[in-house]
Amino acid sequence: MGRILSVTAIVIADPTQGPDTQTAILELHKKPYGGRVLMRTVKYPAYAYGDVVELKGVIQKPEPRAYADYLGKDRIYGIVYYPDAKLLARSTQSPIKAALYRIKNSFEEKIGRALPVHEAAFMNGLLLGERAEFSAKFKENMKLSGTTHLVALSGYNISIIAWSIANFLLIIGLGKKPSFWISVAVIIAFVVMTGAQASVVRAAIMGSILLLAGYIGKIHSIRNAIMVAAFAMVLVNPQVLRYDAGFQLSFLALLGIVYLMPAIQERFHIPNAPTLLSWREHGLTTLSAQLMVIPVVFGNFGSFSPISFFTNILILELIPLTMFLGFVTGLAGYVSTTLSTVFGWVAYLPLAYETWLINASGTVSLPLVVEHLSPFFVAVYYILAAVFIKKYYPRDAKI
Repeated sequence: MGRILSVTAIVIADPTQGPDTQTAILELHKKPYGGRVLMRTVKYPAYAYGDVVELKGVIQKPEPRAYADYLGKDRIYGIVYYPDAKLLARSTQSPIKAALYRIKNSFEEKIGRALPVHEAAFMNGLLLGERAEFSAKFKENMKLSGTTHLVALSGYNISIIAWSIANFLLIIGLGKKPSFWISVAVIIAFVVMTGAQASVVRAAIMGSILLLAGYIGKIHSIRNAIMVAAFAMVLVNPQVLRYDAGFQLSFLALLGIVYLMPAIQERFHIPNAPTLLSWREHGLTTLSAQLMVIPVVFGNFGSFSPISFFTNILILELIPLTMFLGFVTGLAGYVSTTLSTVFGWVAYLPLAYETWLINASGTVSLPLVVEHLSPFFVAVYYILAAVFIKKYYPRDAKI
């Protein structure tokens, strides 16, 4: 590292396309060089999964150390910025994986044609977890307003997709067994298509377990699903346990919702009765998840924004409707540009409100900053959380 090299590499994942740049993961495959590097270069020519590229540039060691550890979990140990690159061949890898990436990119394009730039970027974030088209200011406002999780594909997408497909196939008389296997195949395809992020893999495993439980007639246990999902992900890649903040945050947030929320309701005698715009349900969900992840947020990002609690209450109720309208808008684009534009106008209404709220919350946010978090404090915090759950978790709750 640190000297000019001329190497041949293969693009092994769908490149991330930004407003002016693209980022791709490359596998060096000609001796004496090997391993994976991250390439950041100009937007055009646009590279795709499976492309063979000849590049000349300086491969650098990732900095700072935390970023190097994060990339290391995916066996990426070098970065090359704006190399001299030459395309040698197109699509030399898995045709199935390449086709899934093309479907995803095509869907993003349909959304982009039907909505204004910023709203289209946010919609693609909600549906596919794509953030490359976000402006730097919007990314910062999402962080300050505590709404980054909205574009983290936390499981809502997969749950809706799995159940919708399974029930649709049953309705048309396909049968229980083929409906199950087709639904699982779609879940796997969605995971591959969206880059196999930790939150998506976790949700996919749990969604598959949920489908399996329905298929074999057993009661679905969220506790068992969480354990199986975590064990499977750590077994495949043990480094996610330490270096993947997404893995840590997604599981801790889920544990907060599943275990801490019922304990809080029990301790403070909070009823389950529905409320206007579900503000109580969203408030409890947000509070429980955030209480469980605060130490990890401080440890990884150095700050936490209290305003995120209120922002999430005001935005969460509209997210399912927004995603549904976005999905319909994208599908309509394959039928008629005019029809897609009409649905896009409808989808724009909640999108405009949500992006405005995120930007407004980010502007007035006063984050709490912690420069160093003691491991002792983290241990005591989670021990106290476990004691609270043990004492107040409802005995009759089925999980």
